[in-house]
Amino acid sequence: MIPTMFETYSSDYKPVVSVLDLAAGLPHFERLREGRALSFQWAFHLALLVDSLAEGDYTASWRQGVVDAFLSFKKAVAEAQLHYRQTKEMLPHYAQFGRLLAAPAPIQPTRFVVDTLFFYQRFILNCS
Repeated sequence: MIPTMFETYSSDYKPVVSVLDLAAGLPHFERLREGRALSFQWAFHLALLVDSLAEGDYTASWRQGVVDAFLSFKKAVAEAQLHYRQTKEMLPHYAQFGRLLAAPAPIQPTRFVVDTLFFYQRFILNCS
């Protein structure tokens, strides 16, 4: 029997599979399937968030609200993007996250840090 790529490099994929398993087991995970599919960027931010919370020194209570807080943040970004298209006024969710998420330029390390910090800041506000 020929080993699959996952069997051959299983130690390399264990952290990724672990985060995906954890994310798929979150309460209300099925709500992420409603509406349009998550883009790569949104899925990446969700995985990064789940991994950070799982690895951090937190109680397990974050799991109850993480999907709802994520979807709330995603909705706020979409509303800010629409507001910008209609008025050319940049609301914080658009200025500090949405326009960076939609920009065609390659992700630079500083840009990644800025949009990720904004994402975490707003996520924490949504959870509290």
